[in-house]
Amino acid sequence: MVYTPQVWQDFPSTATPLSAARMQHIEDGIADLGADWASYTPTLGGATLGNGSATGAFVQIGKTVAFRAQFTLGSTSTVTGNFTISLPVTASNGNFVATGTIEDSGTARLPAMCFGQTTSVLVYAIGTDTTFAYFRPFSATVPFTWTTGDFILVSGVYQAV
Repeated sequence: MVYTPQVWQDFPSTATPLSAARMQHIEDGIADLGADWASYTPTLGGATLGNGSATGAFVQIGKTVAFRAQFTLGSTSTVTGNFTISLPVTASNGNFVATGTIEDSGTARLPAMCFGQTTSVLVYAIGTDTTFAYFRPFSATVPFTWTTGDFILVSGVYQAV
């Protein structure tokens, strides 16, 4: 919940008297600063969920949103191309980055780079087969051949609308 500040007036005005309701409003605003994480079910682009899983969690304090999301492949899941995973709350703009980890079924963990859009993040593998590192879109075989148990984990912080 986004806190809505009260407009207070100095004495001798009686327009903003202290009351239990106003004090509770302040207490609720303070409690929201320590808000619990909520779960959400992210949607995927460039992949088929099949019998895999897509899970996520987020916390919003004011307009600041922290999130994490994971796609774990099942035996009927596929990665087909430019991979996106949805955000829990619409971003104010697509000018943010997030980080990620890609796991090849217990064999290797690789870093990933995520670029924010207003409703999702676009996830790239980090290629290193040239002089400089670069961002590579996913495919069925990039950064490795995807199989059961592989996963993509992303997390970040951004400003909501």
